[in-house]
Amino acid sequence: MTKKIEVWRQTKVAETIGVSLPTLWRMRRDGRFPEGASIGGTRIVGWKAEAVEKWIDENFSRKVTK
Repeated sequence: MTKKIEVWRQTKVAETIGVSLPTLWRMRRDGRFPEGASIGGTRIVGWKAEAVEKWIDENFSRKVTK
């Protein structure tokens, strides 16, 4: 049986991590968020949902220091 892979577009990713599209773009540019992958060799970019969820787990588990 083939495992279904969920792919999220940039709007869904930005909403999920709580940032605007320009902020998501800056985070990608600065290496603070992983680059997405081209879908079907087009200019459409997407992320595997599990990769975004892993990034959230790794980056939101830290304590905020003042």
